[in-house]
Amino acid sequence: MGIEGEKRYALLLACNDSEYVKEVYGGYFNVFVAAFGEEGERWDLFRVVEGDFPDMDELQNYDGFIVSGSPYDAYANDFWILKLCFLLKTLDVMRKKYVKEVYGGYFNVFVAAFGEQGERWDLFRVVEGDFPDMDELQKYDGFIVSGSPYDAYANDFWILKLCFLLKTLDVMRKKVLCRAFGGKVGKAYSGWDIGLRKVRIVKDFSPCGFLDGLDQEIPPALSIIECHQDEVWEVPEGAEVIAFSDKTGVEMFTIGDHILGIQGHPEYTKDILNNLIDRLLTNGCIEKGFAEDVKSQMEIAEPDRKCWEKICKIFLKGRWNQL
Repeated sequence: MGIEGEKRYALLLACNDSEYVKEVYGGYFNVFVAAFGEEGERWDLFRVVEGDFPDMDELQNYDGFIVSGSPYDAYANDFWILKLCFLLKTLDVMRKKYVKEVYGGYFNVFVAAFGEQGERWDLFRVVEGDFPDMDELQKYDGFIVSGSPYDAYANDFWILKLCFLLKTLDVMRKKVLCRAFGGKVGKAYSGWDIGLRKVRIVKDFSPCGFLDGLDQEIPPALSIIECHQDEVWEVPEGAEVIAFSDKTGVEMFTIGDHILGIQGHPEYTKDILNNLIDRLLTNGCIEKGFAEDVKSQMEIAEPDRKCWEKICKIFLKGRWNQL
């Protein structure tokens, strides 16, 4: 039972915690809550990848949802993916806040990046079929969808279910978001994008209330940690691209005032990225020389993490509506 007046959010975890993140942060849930949570809030964790979903009857009790990134194919037909898509669709109708992160967002990493004291963050490992109950969606203040190494176009049940959930929430993670709402994604023509990327804000996009709510002027370019090999080729109908880079034309987009898609990882720290690079190298996904170059770059550069955290928090908490 929640406390009256308490803001409630949920993390829909679409990937498994890595051993490194569990040891250092206690899991991705803690990372998300630390990054986006605030005092007085409640955050719940739904491991949608494992089939753990919020109850549909509880959805109205949430103020927002975050869907983590995932290594699974967003276009697969796994039950948990389909269920997640259904859930997001349901939330869309309810117009719940939803922030989607592309690739790798682990619960503790996201909580550490976006959570604040007094908030409750839930983890759902959707990649394992763990989804929030559809009846619980309304009880969340926002959702974050992590990134994923899986094919967004696969038909695994959990992927299809995730698409359904995202449709319900009308908020989502970039690749799965595009699948759920009609956009197009595919393998990046230029290959892996790993490391620090300078993202440029579109100069003539329509005014975004949540950006206006920042207590500082948004610089024309922001650095963010990236780790993905897919990219958005075409955003869903009604979406507006508000940031791009020399690597891809879609780094960040919005749909109305309740969907925010970010290609990079505002929740990532350097150590998390370096550990992920080691895992990709060990699994033969990237070459040794490339891995060494990225690590060298990260030693002398810093992401604009604080600014990204503010952007995500203001959007997720809907504070621009209170200005």
